[in-house]
Amino acid sequence: MRTAIIILIVFILAVPFLTAQDSTPAELVRQLGNPAYEERQKAMDELKKIGFGAREEVRKALSSNDPEVKERARELWKSLRWMLFENSGQNIGQKVSMLGNRDADVEIWGELYKSYGSDIIYIIVEMNNDKKLTASSQRGFAYLLEKSDANEMAAKISGCKTESVKLELVDYIKSVMPENMKSDMCLKMMDVLKQLWLYEDAIIFGKEAWITWKNDKVISSIADAVKLGMMSNELWPRAIQELKDESDKSSREVLAAFYISLAGELGRQDKVKTIVDAIGGKIEDKSTLQRACEILMKNGQDEELLKLTTDRKEAILNYMRLTALSRNGKETEAEGIWKNLLATVNSEEELFSLGEFISVKGRDRRSEQIWWKIIDLGKGKKDSIYVINALLRAAPYQEERGEYGKAADMLERVLKSSKEIGGCFFTSRNSKEDPEKSMRKKVDELREKERSRKSKADDNDATLESTIGE
Repeated sequence: MRTAIIILIVFILAVPFLTAQDSTPAELVRQLGNPAYEERQKAMDELKKIGFGAREEVRKALSSNDPEVKERARELWKSLRWMLFENSGQNIGQKVSMLGNRDADVEIWGELYKSYGSDIIYIIVEMNNDKKLTASSQRGFAYLLEKSDANEMAAKISGCKTESVKLELVDYIKSVMPENMKSDMCLKMMDVLKQLWLYEDAIIFGKEAWITWKNDKVISSIADAVKLGMMSNELWPRAIQELKDESDKSSREVLAAFYISLAGELGRQDKVKTIVDAIGGKIEDKSTLQRACEILMKNGQDEELLKLTTDRKEAILNYMRLTALSRNGKETEAEGIWKNLLATVNSEEELFSLGEFISVKGRDRRSEQIWWKIIDLGKGKKDSIYVINALLRAAPYQEERGEYGKAADMLERVLKSSKEIGGCFFTSRNSKEDPEKSMRKKVDELREKERSRKSKADDNDATLESTIGE
């Protein structure tokens, strides 16, 4: 009996010495209020070492009624706040405290990503909850999106074991908008949303991204989200209602162009007429109208194309109109529009834009006429950038017809005029070769072809004279 009492006393005396290594985070937090200074310090050190595992208990202690516990919890929270995942390092709080400077952020986020990979999304979301750190968190997300793989990021979010944290991550991803985001980053963001099965959010995000960038790849990604989410039937009634509800005329026209593009990508040409009718069959903004008409021309929807281009004076829109007329057998009317266009449009810039637009389909009679019109407008003046580019684009036509000397003369003029305005507008196929050197080589080749052609012509003349003499 005496032996048992001695063992019990020894056990009781030993209990205070187990607080450091064998206590739970909750017990260690209680030790922050221990009357003994050494015990309080030991508890703080141990909580720091535990890190992520102690974070939640320390967070609760921030509202403790014990002033000593509360103050020490605040001190611990400076580092533990950012230990949001299991392998967070002891210096993570120090690194995060260095964020907030636009110039330094990229370097710090780079160091964090190198150490923790896509786990930094937890830091980004936590920072986003603090208004003072929101801008830095946005830069952090942009960095993560650029450096990480969409699969990796989606897997990190969907694989989160704590449901409340997972919901917070998902809510953050759903809240991200494409403002100040590059086009390729928007596409990656849409991939993340789709992999999380957030198809409607992908469509909403994609619409804003397209309005910003007018990128066909974005339209394709949105169409993919519509198909994956099986949302085609509900999409169009909502689109029409959205167009009717939009009070700003300019925004309504942009929305119409978006839905026309999406209908084309989804093969729903039957919806285009409904969209055009919903805006009264008219789009006044030039760039928005051109975009919508390009989609209509591509999809062969000539009726809607002709409706939207009625009474428009812009050269490209008239070209699309005459294309629609030609496809419907109205060649005489189409040729009349073309002749009027050549006669009335005298802006080098507008003509050049038209020539480039036509040339996307390859060189043809009409694009060549545009280049000669620009060259003709420049007669008697110092060559403008448009004339130089027109010469460069017209030269291949001359070469194809065997007019090698004339083609060489045009390229010589390009070299001379581009130097006068401080640039060279010839792009070498061989990126390692100097553009000017490459162009001079081309001129020499054309001169040689011209000499060869003349030589053959002289030989033929000599042979003919000899034959006649006999």
